[in-house]
Amino acid sequence: MVQCALAAVGVRSDFKFKRFYLRVRARRGNGVAVVALDGKMLGVMYYLLVCGGVFFEDGLKFKRRQRVIKARDLSVPFEEALDLLVKAGYVNGK
Repeated sequence: MVQCALAAVGVRSDFKFKRFYLRVRARRGNGVAVVALDGKMLGVMYYLLVCGGVFFEDGLKFKRRQRVIKARDLSVPFEEALDLLVKAGYVNGK
């Protein structure tokens, strides 16, 4: 994640994450700013994955509400799921 944060900082444009990094760096220094940006980016990624949001430069927005699939909601029997994985090549069929 540190490399992702450094890549976001290296962008030439006025990117939201870069502005956040520059604000923190002015107060706390480079190392703390990179770690703070890591945490912010992880929080955004978690939100996008769990809630199904869409990231725009001006912030997080919902395009449409997506249902989050949980393990207990799956109705495929174990044997059928295993056969699917074997056919796809993910599991050795022996």
